[in-house]
Amino acid sequence: MKTSMFRIGRQRGLLSVLLVFLLVASLGCERKPGDLEQWRTAKGGMQKMQEWAQSDEEPRDVRIRAVEILIEEGQVNQLKPTLEGVADTKLRAEMVAAVVPTVEKMWAANDYPKISEADEEKGAVKVGASESVVAKDAAFFLIPFAEGAEKEKLQKILAEWMSADWQLRNQLGNVKLNQIAEYAGEAGNKGLLDWLKVAIEPHRPADMIARGGDDATQEKAALILLERANADYPKLTPSLNGAVMATNRAELAPLFKKMINDPESSGGTIDAAMDALVRVQDRRAAPFFSDLIGKRGGQIRWVAADRISEVLGKPAFTFVSTALPVEMDTYPGQDSEGFKKEATGYCGLYKAKMAKAGTTDVSDELKKGLESARWPARVLGLKCAEVFKSTDLAADVDALKSDRQQVPGWGEATTVGAIASEVAANLSK
Repeated sequence: MKTSMFRIGRQRGLLSVLLVFLLVASLGCERKPGDLEQWRTAKGGMQKMQEWAQSDEEPRDVRIRAVEILIEEGQVNQLKPTLEGVADTKLRAEMVAAVVPTVEKMWAANDYPKISEADEEKGAVKVGASESVVAKDAAFFLIPFAEGAEKEKLQKILAEWMSADWQLRNQLGNVKLNQIAEYAGEAGNKGLLDWLKVAIEPHRPADMIARGGDDATQEKAALILLERANADYPKLTPSLNGAVMATNRAELAPLFKKMINDPESSGGTIDAAMDALVRVQDRRAAPFFSDLIGKRGGQIRWVAADRISEVLGKPAFTFVSTALPVEMDTYPGQDSEGFKKEATGYCGLYKAKMAKAGTTDVSDELKKGLESARWPARVLGLKCAEVFKSTDLAADVDALKSDRQQVPGWGEATTVGAIASEVAANLSK
C-alpha cells in the first residue's frame, strides 16, 4: 500500500513539474515569421496578419512578414487601415521600407496585360491574375507612409503604370488612374495628358484632370481638347463634346464662339455653348454677345441680349440697346409683331434678373435709351419703361411723342412717337 501511494505521489509530482515546464516554455516561445505561413490560407488568416502587423507584442520581423503576406495575397485594400493602426510612426516607416523589395519583385514580373495591334483589331485583351497589377495597387497604398528612397521607388512604379495603355490600365486592379496620378508626380499628370490626346472616350481622362489636376495641367488639357475639337469639327463625338462642354477653362472660349456663330449649329448646341462661354468668361463674354446682337437677327439676337443681362446685371440694358442695329431690314417686316414681342420679352427677362439681384431702380439706365440717337435704343427704352412701370420717366416718354422714326416689326405701320404715346397712356393709369 505504501509503495502504491508513493508511486502515485511521485507521478503527481512529475506531472506538476511537466506542466510548469510547458507553461514556462509556452510563455517564452516567441512567434517567428515562418509561423505565419500556416495562416496564409486559413480562415481568418488575413485578419490575423493585420492584428500581428499592428501588435506591439510581436517581433519586428513578424510584423513585417505579416504586411508582406497581405501584399502577396493581394489584400492591398487592407494596407492603409493596417498601417494606420501602427502607432509608432518611425517603426511604421521602417516596416514600409522593409516590404518595398517585395513590391519591386512583384512589379518586375511584368505580367500585366498589354495592348498590341492585334488586340486592338480584335477589340479585346485577355486579362488574368497579375503580380504586377497587385504591386501597382500596393505601391499606391504604401506611398503615403513611405519616406526617402523607398517613396521614390514606389513613385517610379506608379509613374511607369501611367505611361501607356491607359484605357486598359484604368480597369486593372483596385486603383484607378486618377487616384494614381496624385502620387505619380509629374509623370502622373503627363500620363493623363498623353491619354487625353488619343483617348477614344476623352471625357474620362478629361474628368480625371478636372477633378485632380493642377492649374497648369488643366490648362494643357483644355488646349488638347481645343485642338481635337477643331480637328473634328463639326463632327464631335458625344464623348469629346461632353468633355469640351464640361471643361471650365477660358482656353476653350474660341471653340464655344465658333459653335455659336456656326449657322449650322442646332439650338441645343448654341444654348450649351453660350452656357459654357458664360461660365469660362463671365463679364468678358459681353462684347461677343454684343456683336451677336448687331450681326444676327431673330431669336439668337435676343438670347444674346439676355446673356448680357446675366453677366453684367443692371448695365446690360445700355450694352443691349446700343448694340441693336439701326438698319431696318435687320428686323421683322412691318406686318410682323416680331420686334414688338422680342423687345417686350427682353424687358421682362431683364426685370426678372434685376429683381433676383435685388435691384429695384433701373431708371437711370432706361433714361439713356430714351435719350439715345439710335432709334432701336429709344424703342427698347420705351418698352422697358412700360414693363418696369417707371412713372418717374413720364416726362422723358412724353418727349418722344413727336418722334416720327418708322419702327418695323410692330404688327402695323408705326413710329417711335406712336409707341411713346401708348406707353405714356399706360404709365398714367
